Amino acid sequence: MKGLDHDLTREQWERVVYVWEGRCAYCLVQGKPGVFDGVTIEHVVPIARGGGHTVKNVVPACNDHNFVKNGLGLDTILTPEEEQTFLQECAARLRAWEATTVGARIQFPERPKKAMRKRQPNMKLTREKAEEIRVRYEAGDVSQQALADEYRVCQKNVSRIVRGLSWC
Repeated sequence: MKGLDHDLTREQWERVVYVWEGRCAYCLVQGKPGVFDGVTIEHVVPIARGGGHTVKNVVPACNDHNFVKNGLGLDTILTPEEEQTFLQECAARLRAWEATTVGARIQFPERPKKAMRKRQPNMKLTREKAEEIRVRYEAGDVSQQALADEYRVCQKNVSRIVRGLSWC
């Protein structure tokens, strides 16, 4: 981590969310009202893989896409063609970010909204399995760690599922 850029400020992040119009960069679904328009900070190149916490490497993402990508590459949630289009759009929005101040209206070409796929190539859980986890945990007969071991995911992800932070 030494030597990597980590200089993203709150104001910069708010402008990033603004140029993405408060939408998830992957599916273009409008974020739910709340902190930063209901989207989370997503690192295009994960910090664990050498990406920085900078304007050039962050996009807003819905909880589902941030959870699914979870430190992996773009190929986790995008096909090669979608990845190329996505990176081009990121570059265009970065240019817009650099050219505007908050308050200016930016026009971007329409891109079809993309629904979450039921099964991503690197995804270990489907929505159905996540619901099974939630139901079994609520029944009280199994621990989060036991569910994590059974479904081959980390306990942190099971915790997010049972608290309704993922796969809602």
